[in-house]
Amino acid sequence: MRSSTQTPFLTRRALCDLFDLDPAGVRVYCERVGGGFGGKQEMLVEDIVALATLRTGRPVKLEFTREEQFTGATYRHPMRIHVKAGVRRDGTLTAIALRVVSNTGAYGNHGAGVMYHGCGESIGVYRCANKKVDGYAVYTNVVPSGAFRGYGLSQANFAVESAMDELARGIGMDPIALRRRNVVGPGDPMISTGPPKKTSSMAATGSTNA
Repeated sequence: MRSSTQTPFLTRRALCDLFDLDPAGVRVYCERVGGGFGGKQEMLVEDIVALATLRTGRPVKLEFTREEQFTGATYRHPMRIHVKAGVRRDGTLTAIALRVVSNTGAYGNHGAGVMYHGCGESIGVYRCANKKVDGYAVYTNVVPSGAFRGYGLSQANFAVESAMDELARGIGMDPIALRRRNVVGPGDPMISTGPPKKTSSMAATGSTNA
């Protein structure tokens, strides 16, 4: 199998499981990946090619048209994100909460992973005593969502950082200064969520939808 894939070993495992093949007799070559950025991080057409080859005994080539690329491959997870955050007058973050609804499409190939990284890493960079995340990966009757550059961070970071800007405006503080006051430093743990804690009083609140 010759494919422009970022996951040759996962593809080999999937092909062997599908067609009951011996892994020792299956090779997946990916000499020319080209632009991937996560979009080629799963098996999309290799199973169809393998089935045709096994049935016909002849080499088979399958190449998407431009139109098929948008209906037979994957795309980025659309998300609706609500951020609620609190900050003291001195710029110290007191609480941050996310509610994320992610459209994973007809299949959940990367639904959990994208949710995990998008939510966890977007708030893990800030020191804050109270953090909460409610995340939902929702199946819908559309083209499946997959792995794309950022793996959930593009969506979540936009929402979180927009909320940070709103907080800074609310207390009359420079947005960069607010981030410097709360960003993790050397030796600080990057904590996304933890056990429930008592909510601190909030001097200002900000929320945003992305």
